[in-house]
Amino acid sequence: MNVLVFKTNINSMEQVRKIAPHIRKAEGVVKHNFDLNDCDNILRIEAEGISSNTIIELVQHHGYYCEELS
Repeated sequence: MNVLVFKTNINSMEQVRKIAPHIRKAEGVVKHNFDLNDCDNILRIEAEGISSNTIIELVQHHGYYCEELS
């Protein structure tokens, strides 16, 4: 199991509700959560067999900024 961590511009529960179903549907995503209290609006994903680039493309496709943190 991999843990992927991303900086986003998703900063409200309304935005989370819009993007979360798409993240849940992505093959390989086991669990995800947002930390909107963090200055980087963290998206944390537990996954198997999905790349960080796939997550970035998915989030960006829905109009949000997403960058992997190392």
